[in-house]
Amino acid sequence: MKNFKTISFSIQIDADRANVWKVLWEPNSYRNWTRVFMEGSHYTGELKEGNTIRF
Repeated sequence: MKNFKTISFSIQIDADRANVWKVLWEPNSYRNWTRVFMEGSHYTGELKEGNTIRF
């Protein structure tokens, strides 16, 4: 594996945590941003500790 390089990326998001969480996990918004790499991606369940989520 000596031909592999490690790369990393970072981004500064100028928004509060609650808004970022909403954009990432609100069902319609989730479908919108994930369609870039997986058209039709969605989840079922409620994002709360201890719950089961199906992607």
